[in-house]
Amino acid sequence: DLHRLIRRQRQMCIRDRDKKHPYGHYKAESLVTAIVGIIIIASSTTILHRSFTSLYTGGFAIPRRWTAFVALGSIAGCLITYFYLHRASKKYFSSALEAVAAHKFADALTSLAALLGILLSSFLKIRWGDPVASAIVSLWVMRTGIKIISRGGHELLDGAPDEDFELTVKRTIASIPAVEKIHSLQMRTAGGKVFAHIDISVPSELSIADAHIVAHRVGDVLMTKFPRIADVVVHTEPCDNDRRIEDEIIWKVRKILGKEDEIK
Repeated sequence: DLHRLIRRQRQMCIRDRDKKHPYGHYKAESLVTAIVGIIIIASSTTILHRSFTSLYTGGFAIPRRWTAFVALGSIAGCLITYFYLHRASKKYFSSALEAVAAHKFADALTSLAALLGILLSSFLKIRWGDPVASAIVSLWVMRTGIKIISRGGHELLDGAPDEDFELTVKRTIASIPAVEKIHSLQMRTAGGKVFAHIDISVPSELSIADAHIVAHRVGDVLMTKFPRIADVVVHTEPCDNDRRIEDEIIWKVRKILGKEDEIK
């Protein structure tokens, strides 16, 4: 049962971190997202196979006209559920809920195909209308399943969030006092959540304690402004760190050259 799978996944995601899972259980949601995509592709493939079989054998079933009202009711119910789940997925940043919402939308499309088939075969007497409509819609549903699997796989492979989100995060970090430069920003997604690893420069005159405060401030600001961010790791270094390293290299090179001159 798909809904039972989602409930089980949500229970796993809210578990606290433990020794075996120090980063939490967020990827359980990414896994469920991919599973939902596989289910959608399997169901659409079945519908497509039946449609082609019906076209090949010529075994066209003519549904009764009153079933059009059943199809309309099914479309309405699926769309209501879709909009509810879609809003919930945006609210809770849940890729699994988004996948289930897409599954409901696919059900609505399937019912739409059934309605078109009923209209074509029962009202317009086009007997092949039902399997053709089903085949076209099943291909669209299959495309939806592929996109869902891609989303789940992206998260399972520690994929980064979209570029607009990353740019907004960078601008927020740069606006925080005492942040001189952003050396690197690495983010990965899991279960709709984002985990960030940041390397920044702070004024060289700051003490270690003050730099630690700046790092905590960066993490607090990001997690407050972006509820999607679940964890932030910030590394700080003096803003003239690159210059210091360059001076050390030059000093070592001069020292080596000096020893060679002494040998000569």
